[in-house]
Amino acid sequence: MYFIGIDISKYKHDCFIMNENNQVIRGSFSFDNSQEGFKTFLDVLKSLDRSQEIKIGLGATGHYGNNLKLFLNDNGYSFMEFNPLLIKRFASSHSLRHTKTDKCDASLIATILTDATIEYKPYRFSSYHIQELKSLTRERESMIKQRSLQLVHLTNILDKIFPEYKQFFNNKLSNTALFILDKFKSPSRIAKLNNHDIEIIHNYSHKICKYLGIKSKSRHVKRYGKKSNREIKNFPNYILAELNPLRPFQIVVSDMTAFWANKTYYELTLFMDLFNNELIAYSLSNKKGDPNSYLLGLAHLISKKEENYKDL
Repeated sequence: MYFIGIDISKYKHDCFIMNENNQVIRGSFSFDNSQEGFKTFLDVLKSLDRSQEIKIGLGATGHYGNNLKLFLNDNGYSFMEFNPLLIKRFASSHSLRHTKTDKCDASLIATILTDATIEYKPYRFSSYHIQELKSLTRERESMIKQRSLQLVHLTNILDKIFPEYKQFFNNKLSNTALFILDKFKSPSRIAKLNNHDIEIIHNYSHKICKYLGIKSKSRHVKRYGKKSNREIKNFPNYILAELNPLRPFQIVVSDMTAFWANKTYYELTLFMDLFNNELIAYSLSNKKGDPNSYLLGLAHLISKKEENYKDL
């Protein structure tokens, strides 16, 4: 029986071969961590007596040994991985010297394989796809940790220079919140946002919704140049005026909103009594620009007034 110990490193691997009688078959030698180096090692394995069983032990050193493992598995050789801590404890129990070299580790791993108290458990080799998924999972976890650290760092900065900013967002680090910080930079600039700036933010949010598959509508405001003679009229907002109705149905306001639900377009018309801010009538239509939405709502409104307030 042959016992082969291999110490894994980044650029080369050290190897030691002995038999069950502790006879050295081949002393410490190295081969490169490359395809050519693996072929050299394979030639050494093929030179051994094929009637004898071969046990191979590797030191577990992260990803440096992955290519060698694949190569051994593809060529029909089993192997067992050893935890570096187990190798260190085994060395301490068998020698008072603390010699630590790659060649010594290779011979030590081969010696561990000869120990009858240690069961030889061949490495259960997972498929290439499983290995890649594990690698991607570890990379994802690393990136999530980096992102979390960056978000904590950004939050700390916001708490120092702009503590009022967070109260305006349910998620202070949403795409829109980060876009505003990146676009307008400072608290003083954000405090001076104008209608054009608001439009930029709105259209950016629309792009995010479009990417996520959420129905939304961007603002396309038509601007007139300096040469235009078009008169711009400003109309007073009567809704925000001081309206103080003294009785029900004295002042009733209405508004229509459009929305999508289950891929169907709807227009909802609401009627509100400003006496007590009660929604007193509504109408729903799935036709765009349908005037009946208002007419049916008004009919419902009049019917309710006559039913409950005949004397008004």
